[in-house]
Amino acid sequence: MKLCKPKKINNKRKKSLEETELKQICQVFTSPFIRERDLKQSSKQLENVILQFQTEFLNKKQTQENIQELKTRKEFWEGLLKLITKSSKIILYSVLKKSTIKILFSFFKTEDQEERDLIKMIIHQIYSKYVSYRIFLRQLIRNFYLNSIQNEEDFQGISEMLEITKSIISGLKVPIKKEYNQDLYKIILPLFKNPNMISYSNSLKLCVSEFIQKDLNFSQSILQFLIKFYPKTNYHKQIIFISEFQEIIPELNDSFHQFTSDSLFPFLLKLINCDNSFVTSKTLDLFQNIFFIDFFCKSSKCLGLFTNTISNCGVNHWSSEIRDKIKILGFEMRQICSDDF
Repeated sequence: MKLCKPKKINNKRKKSLEETELKQICQVFTSPFIRERDLKQSSKQLENVILQFQTEFLNKKQTQENIQELKTRKEFWEGLLKLITKSSKIILYSVLKKSTIKILFSFFKTEDQEERDLIKMIIHQIYSKYVSYRIFLRQLIRNFYLNSIQNEEDFQGISEMLEITKSIISGLKVPIKKEYNQDLYKIILPLFKNPNMISYSNSLKLCVSEFIQKDLNFSQSILQFLIKFYPKTNYHKQIIFISEFQEIIPELNDSFHQFTSDSLFPFLLKLINCDNSFVTSKTLDLFQNIFFIDFFCKSSKCLGLFTNTISNCGVNHWSSEIRDKIKILGFEMRQICSDDF
């Protein structure tokens, strides 16, 4: 007796099956009379579809061969997002299980930007509605960061995850709980050390700024981290670090003068003598901030060190633009601080 080979399901048939699954789930979600048996069946259907997506995603590279599969997934995510947005919390609790949510996180590693954005919006909606799942979701987010820190080449999805984290931090009440402090020091700031951090630098900057907006006391620890791990050779990362200084320094107040005198000011002085004219220019801009103007007016010693440094740089730097900029800066500082350069 010959055994019959199982028939292969073509892409069109497969897509129609997935659409049918989603329609059946939608009917249960929107029905005025919902039975417990239907909810359990819908929960299983949803998990099976997403699990099938995950299996295909992990087993195949995203090439021309599976563009249709990617399109099918994105259409499914769009439908799921609408479903989550419109459905009540009671139904969601019954249908969307933790195991299903955990599978969703694997799709942050897709190379497709639109798909990552859809997953980000789904997770955000779940976090907003599932109050009892928030601890679980934050743990998944931490695990995602830790895996990305350990595997530096695996940086897909970090930008989207940082956007979710920023949204979570913006909704916190002050004082911030200890667990969020630990998240900043153990999983957010270490992302600056990743050689691929350029790909998510804007999202990282916004996330760090959100912590500072919540509590200015974070500023000193963040600055200390940036000083310690400032890149010595990577020009692009140097610019990103300096831009982070530009974001933080205007927020500082008089209570940070001692830290500035001991750590921040000596570090920035060294950057003025950088061979890269763009780094030098950006560093000089930092000293034109009102915080440093006030700092120099109260510390004649630091003002003298700054004067000597930019005077030497104005004579020895190879860039005529830097030399001209130092002349203007010297004049402005002389006007403000009423001191001779």
